[in-house]
Amino acid sequence: LALFALAVGGKALGAYLGARLAGRQPHWPATAFGAGLNARGGTDIIIATVGLTLGLISGPLYSVVVVQAMLASLLSPTALRWALRRVTPSSEELARLEAERQSARSLVGSLARVLVPIRPPSPTVGDAAPTIAATRAMEIGLLSSLSRRRSFQTTLFSVAAPGARAAAERYLGEVSATFSPLKPAAKVVEHRHPPEAVIAESQRNYDLMLLGAHVEPDHPDAVFDPVVDDLIRLATCPTLVVRGKPAGQTMSWPPERILVRANGTRAARHAAEVAFALAGEASEVILLHVVVPRHDSYYLDVADRYVERHLRIGHEIVGALAEIGRGAGVSVDHEVRVGRSEDAVILEVAQTRHVDVLVLGTHLRPASERLYLGARVERLLRDAACAVMVVNAP
Repeated sequence: LALFALAVGGKALGAYLGARLAGRQPHWPATAFGAGLNARGGTDIIIATVGLTLGLISGPLYSVVVVQAMLASLLSPTALRWALRRVTPSSEELARLEAERQSARSLVGSLARVLVPIRPPSPTVGDAAPTIAATRAMEIGLLSSLSRRRSFQTTLFSVAAPGARAAAERYLGEVSATFSPLKPAAKVVEHRHPPEAVIAESQRNYDLMLLGAHVEPDHPDAVFDPVVDDLIRLATCPTLVVRGKPAGQTMSWPPERILVRANGTRAARHAAEVAFALAGEASEVILLHVVVPRHDSYYLDVADRYVERHLRIGHEIVGALAEIGRGAGVSVDHEVRVGRSEDAVILEVAQTRHVDVLVLGTHLRPASERLYLGARVERLLRDAACAVMVVNAP
């Protein structure tokens, strides 16, 4: 018992005094240091074993050392919890914990691997080539902006028809050169059904799949085009779809004005994170929440209270997102408007404020085998005169 008390007390006191004198820690944090550093059983047992082997200590003394090491290690977690319950975190520690909590919930903050499917060249591209080039430029700009916030690995992935691997590899090499600042990995596989190959690749621990889409769908029932729609619908990782401006319109990068539909959902938060990452030094992110009054007879007697309550909630929503953006050094403006149609108000703000990019957060709706992102999102995609990015996180 005397040896145990001496070993535990000596280590705890030494750590406590070191934390108090050298680290200038308060009483309870210094006590926690002493409690935590007492878990040293493995080292004591190894040294005692070497001493016993060399004949430097006796068997009974070896047993005492092993027992005290085990007891000290068992006691340490309980003592550490007891001390930590009495520690008052500093403002810096609280800020660090909050930053970690926000990062764990963040789509951008958790990126480690990004998959970018690249379609092989096709003789049917024709007039769409300028649009594809503009969309790819947006993809490169987006990835470059995201990489300023967090380092991640980008993989360019192409699916070649059986026997066409060499041509696909040459083309992917040319495309990789345009992504050169990101130092992407390049991968080509042969498969008869490209969407199946891309989905199989996306299941290999990717955090995001970045997809480029044409301005006008190639198919009347498609939201973007049949291939992109299938990839969004079947992907097991979050997707981010980039759709450029209509033909003939150009856009500077980084975009000067970015509009985010802030409706209080987790998807809207992800969209705001992407917008904050996109913003350059001269950019402005506009957070817009729209309140749509209820006009049915059930709500007639409480219509004013309904609007007042939802205006208050809307200001809380955009205020919380604006705080995140300003914390990242982004210029943020926010609005809460009342209108009969949310999508009509968003389109009006996008036009009057000369928005370059509209960022929408959404989640999939079950609708047989057709991609369905909701009537409002699909109308915004159809009618917006600016570039659009759609973030979908399962």
